Amino acid sequence: MKTERQLQILEVAKQLFLHHGFQKVTLGDIATEAGVSRPTVYQAFSNKEEIFSALIEGYQEKSLERIRELRDRKIPARSKIESAIEIWIIETFEILHSSPGARELLDCTFSFAT
Repeated sequence: MKTERQLQILEVAKQLFLHHGFQKVTLGDIATEAGVSRPTVYQAFSNKEEIFSALIEGYQEKSLERIRELRDRKIPARSKIESAIEIWIIETFEILHSSPGARELLDCTFSFAT
């Protein structure tokens, strides 16, 4: 479970990454926007990549939880599949499409996957 400080840093980092892209954002930018010092950011996360990975993992966990909730709903299987696609694919691309730094964020996710 993430601490309150980690959640604050993650929320700020998410907004900065979506607006400026991963490469342009520094840990100093994250610290300034979060209203904390750089050492405080380093206490919560060892580097920018760890912050980005935590954001991706958190997003995936939330999406999977929403998809799991579909299993218990009394709706046709087709509706469950369509809803799962909406959550997993369409919403993700809508978020990235609305972000100025989206293309770079997509590129970054692939480099972290290895």
